Amino acid sequence: MPELDPRTPVLVGIGIVEQKTDDPAQAVEAVELMIDAVRQAGTDASIAAHLGKLDRIMVPQGLWSYGDPARMIAGAVGAGSARTVFAELGVMQQTLIDDACRGIVDGDFEFAVVAGGEARYRSLRAQIAGLEAAETANDETADLVMEPDAELFHDVEVAALGHMPVGYYAIMESAFRASKGWTVAQHRDRLAALYGRFSEIAAANPHAWKRDKIAPETIRNASPANRMLAFPYTKLHNTSWNVDQAAALLFCSAEKAAALGVPREKWIFPVASAESNYMLSLAQRPVLDRLPGARIAGRQVLQLAGLTVADLDFIELYSCFPIAVELYGLELGLPEGLDLTVTGGMPFAGGPLNN
Repeated sequence: MPELDPRTPVLVGIGIVEQKTDDPAQAVEAVELMIDAVRQAGTDASIAAHLGKLDRIMVPQGLWSYGDPARMIAGAVGAGSARTVFAELGVMQQTLIDDACRGIVDGDFEFAVVAGGEARYRSLRAQIAGLEAAETANDETADLVMEPDAELFHDVEVAALGHMPVGYYAIMESAFRASKGWTVAQHRDRLAALYGRFSEIAAANPHAWKRDKIAPETIRNASPANRMLAFPYTKLHNTSWNVDQAAALLFCSAEKAAALGVPREKWIFPVASAESNYMLSLAQRPVLDRLPGARIAGRQVLQLAGLTVADLDFIELYSCFPIAVELYGLELGLPEGLDLTVTGGMPFAGGPLNN
């Protein structure tokens, strides 16, 4: 076995936090959930006492008002010299993970964490109770602010559909149905069966926000508790974003992991990653039932890893809306009947927006 390059990136710790407190006065804000997730990741890696040595703290933008939440995390874990990174909406979450690994490979830093989270359930409960869900004021600017290259929405689309994404995705969903030659009823049955299975998987996930098995017909059909958001999508087809959830991923170089004393059985080696960042608004797309970026990125990552679809044991296609899951499965060439999630997906496992 060849000697391991000391700059090999290693995922050494994972932190997952859920808060389901109905009393908003007892619930903590989003940054506190992120801090807890980072600490849990440190504990998972058996190096909680060394979090003050972090070189990079990277956070994707959420629905909170913090300017530099990474600096707030740094202060809480004693990492005063860490460089902070803030990725605005439109920058993929995967980009932060990729940059953490690439920075380690390039020798720019040795110890990094990617963290994010939301506390929208806390805000919702406060609104219902007529209270204010206060946030800690923070108007700082991160050391590095990552911005998307382009705006995804076109002015013509915004004038017709507004900024709510569900309408755009529902249009693509109908185009996909038409391309397959399915009737509306057949299509709705397929979606209901797919997401009924997602709810079953979420029921077995201890970190899922919704752990009740939901019958396909309940998902399919609109009701007072499951209103139609944009045909054919009911509420249960869509992400659950009123959640209090946070997560953190702790990365080291192999040399740093060894120096910090991370047990070798905790080392997870990221093998390959691929992104497509080409942005084209819905109205400009020549076809609405395909995702060429997903096809290109999917083929590339499998090629880099030396794998085929048949080699995959676990698949997670995690998105706010069914059409993204369906089209990613299509572009990856996944066979029919394969489970497309191990978590239960965003409607059931939970969707803390951009985390």
